[in-house]
Amino acid sequence: MIALRKAAFTGLAALAWVACKKDEDKGPKIYVIQPGENAQTQAQEAMLDVKPGEIIEFAAGTFTFNNTLSLVKKENVTVRGKGRDATILVFKDAAKGAEGIRGAELKQFMIRDLTVRDPKGDGIKIKDSDGVTFFNVMVEWTTGADSANGAYGLYPVSCKNVMIDGCKAQGASDAGIYVGQCSTVVVRNSEARLNVAGIEIENTVDADVYNNLAVNNTGGILIFDLPNLPVKNGANVRIFRNEIRDNNTPNFAPAGNIVGQVPSGTGIMVMSMNDVEVFDNDVIDCAVMGTGVVNYQSLTLFDPGLNINDPEYGKETYAIHIHDNRYQRQKFMPLDKPFISSLLKSSFGDSVPDILFDGYLHPAAGADASKKVCIRNNGNARFANLNVPGGLAISYDVSGHDCSHAALPEVSTSAPRP
Repeated sequence: MIALRKAAFTGLAALAWVACKKDEDKGPKIYVIQPGENAQTQAQEAMLDVKPGEIIEFAAGTFTFNNTLSLVKKENVTVRGKGRDATILVFKDAAKGAEGIRGAELKQFMIRDLTVRDPKGDGIKIKDSDGVTFFNVMVEWTTGADSANGAYGLYPVSCKNVMIDGCKAQGASDAGIYVGQCSTVVVRNSEARLNVAGIEIENTVDADVYNNLAVNNTGGILIFDLPNLPVKNGANVRIFRNEIRDNNTPNFAPAGNIVGQVPSGTGIMVMSMNDVEVFDNDVIDCAVMGTGVVNYQSLTLFDPGLNINDPEYGKETYAIHIHDNRYQRQKFMPLDKPFISSLLKSSFGDSVPDILFDGYLHPAAGADASKKVCIRNNGNARFANLNVPGGLAISYDVSGHDCSHAALPEVSTSAPRP
């Protein structure tokens, strides 16, 4: 009888990972994954089996995985832990380049309350999805600023209706929080620390980035439009109420990455985007530039191998409105990126102006006020036009940019709410 009871207990324990806490009167089915040697198999099976409205829950504890966890073609599914500091998913033993968690073709998906640690590739990558929420999630590399770290922490790409709220990314060799080729995006209440790019919004339309902390990155917040990508001509981005501080970490991107051209000491950079509003931010002690407005063509000064071979790419940076920000900085001597460093040192010494413009105007800006770069009401911020197209004849006259554009509208997503 004792042996029979023991066998029955062992059988029940083997099935306990599913938890089947489903009770028709109490809520959705919850697949509970416990730490242990079977967690990888159990988690992946749950991701294959989960149905609309169901939940995959990682219990408190540390999990060690040797491969990517994948979720494909699911709708109205939540993956959750018991808290960012309580549920830790470790991927340091995975194959080279492997992502931590990968999702594709999802609808109304939420991931929340857990940490992904030391993935060999990207942390959490969600692709080709509609309605994606990252809530109280962290991706971190514990080796610090290392070019061997994965490229992206939180990585929605080719998605629409994206919400990133209360998250943290640390140690990415490209961007901690990266939103690429997306539409209708909100990034808020989050922290990016010790990445090459803290927060990057790339080739994306309609994005609000606010109430975030970007600290100790190479560049704090980057708003880029790049050539040779499926989605062209990002626009309509608001950057506001952020604290962007001490972004002076030497650039540790692997050789060949475009973000490797970002000089250490960059607060905010807007490149080849249009309809961007930057306001009510605190930009503190970023050594090279508090805010930079540049054209992709300027990158050829740093890397002559770069060129524009995309006939559909709109390289102009226009309809930019930088207003009512607060700049504070000590005296810094730029040290990173030899060309830009020598240029700024020879021109400004240890007192580089807070707002730098490379001088590439939209061809219609003279006759069409809607195409102008407007800079107004930024306290005691100092300005310089590097005049790259004019042979680096630097000007400090900001009067040509004393204008304003109508406020951009608030972005509202249909991503699931926590």
